Amino acid sequence: MKLPRIKLQHLLVLEIVSLAVLFINESFFKNVNDTVYIIILTIGVTLSTNVLAAYISDKYKNNDLAEIAANNFEVLKSCQEYGLINIQKGFPLENELIKNDFINSKNVYIVMNDAKRFISDNTLLLEQRIKKKNLSTTLILQDLNQTDIMDALTRKNGHAENPNYYKEKIRDVIDYHIKKLRDICNNKHNFSFYLNPNYNTLAIILTDNYAMYSIYRIAPGKTEVPHFIFKQGCHEYNLVKRDVDNIIAISEIQE
Repeated sequence: MKLPRIKLQHLLVLEIVSLAVLFINESFFKNVNDTVYIIILTIGVTLSTNVLAAYISDKYKNNDLAEIAANNFEVLKSCQEYGLINIQKGFPLENELIKNDFINSKNVYIVMNDAKRFISDNTLLLEQRIKKKNLSTTLILQDLNQTDIMDALTRKNGHAENPNYYKEKIRDVIDYHIKKLRDICNNKHNFSFYLNPNYNTLAIILTDNYAMYSIYRIAPGKTEVPHFIFKQGCHEYNLVKRDVDNIIAISEIQE
């Protein structure tokens, strides 16, 4: 229900007055008299909040709070239950909080098809992590010896001209990137590498405090995909952790 135009104009005028009072108070009374400053500040803030409350009350006077929450905030409730805190175009490892968690987590799991782009883009971050003592980093890639998976990846991502594209790509990652990581890894850092015999539906990074994954599109070709970030202690984090544990159980560790 819309406010009558005359009432809306009155509320707008009152809001402008309250903001003017607050501006004048900050400009002229803040450093002159503390008592006067506090009194005027109280009046200005009270007037501003009351105008806002009047607008909201009138706008939603036919809805109780439960109905408003149900209509407008249901998605927020679901996000809270699942622990979803963000959706990005890529894994947000440049975020200081998440970057530090990635570097310092007791356990980090990385599950991807071949991880070549990820390792290349985050070499310094990975090296910083694996040089730390008493931590564990687990990398899980697609099994290059699983012919059906290699064929499906090759077909899906448009490399039909080279049937061995993904097998060769993963072999190169193992021979170069993973070998290099192992060479510089601290001898008190547990670095493990597995080959996953199942077809990945997600690319996953799991740390002590965050579960992050991106989806794969179903049509051939590469395109932009959303990257979901969930916090530890909520429903989806626990599901991702269980999923990673289960795939490790059936994957083959590589020495």
